[in-house]
Amino acid sequence: MSERVPVGEVLNEAFQFGFRRWLTIFRFAWAPLLLTMLIVGGGFYLVFDAAALEAVEKASDIEKLSDILNVSAAAAMGIGLLAILAIMALFAGLFASIYRLVALGEERQGILPLRFDGPAQRVFTAQIILTLINYAIMGVAVVIGLVLAGSSPGAAIAAIGDFTALVMQAAADPTAQPNEAEMEKIAGPFGGLMLGMVIAAPALIFANVKLSPFLAGSASENRLLLFGAYRLTSGHFWSLFGVYFLLLIALFVIGMAFTLAMGFVDLMSGLGGSLAFFGLLFNIIGFAATIAYQVFIIGVQLAVQAVIYRRLKTGE
Repeated sequence: MSERVPVGEVLNEAFQFGFRRWLTIFRFAWAPLLLTMLIVGGGFYLVFDAAALEAVEKASDIEKLSDILNVSAAAAMGIGLLAILAIMALFAGLFASIYRLVALGEERQGILPLRFDGPAQRVFTAQIILTLINYAIMGVAVVIGLVLAGSSPGAAIAAIGDFTALVMQAAADPTAQPNEAEMEKIAGPFGGLMLGMVIAAPALIFANVKLSPFLAGSASENRLLLFGAYRLTSGHFWSLFGVYFLLLIALFVIGMAFTLAMGFVDLMSGLGGSLAFFGLLFNIIGFAATIAYQVFIIGVQLAVQAVIYRRLKTGE
């Protein structure tokens, strides 16, 4: 029986890890991040017709999606899905390395530590399982919300399409008034969708807190820890909820401070004329600060999960 999770100690260790092991996190992360950008950029130019996009001046000029695609809509969806899976596989290796470093003390060496081994494969599979669980919860809750609102899934899908069209029209002509009849048409289904999200929220929070050691445990042990993660968190729900609640607040505060700082950097990067050198310098500072911030946040979030797993498993 593991000891109760100390909220403050978990967060302190995670933030200390993000700060003190920044270079290690960067060494693990630089290749997946770079390859992700290449996949996204390559997929974009493979799917979309760059010349057609450049010729479009506003969203309302697009009569049908096929006008700006190099491939069929079905092929575009397939390419998008493959890109998502490839990115997930890249990050599964990154996650596995950090989980095992924090939970087991495993130091993975090398400047290109991409991994697709057993731990990475288990993390990849665990991500898919957790995603499917979340989507299943949302799907059931949305259906319940639509039924309670007197709507249907078909009406909700149509309402999303109508809403997208209204948004595109507003983007094309910000001065245009929204069509009241169209707004009334989508109000009911959207109300059902919002009600479904409200219904889903408690179940999503419960499932993700109870399964919080799932990914880190799957990376650290030679098995998928789905049911084991659920058992590990027995009796610890509220302390784990406290960890994630305070983590959310801390990341929000840090994010706000970073945004304010970057606002100043962006302002200074616009310097020109005789001060153009300083503008270039602030551009470089902004780029470096953004990378440093993202790497730190990745390290903290993954460390929290690994620390939770280790403390629940070993009490240390």
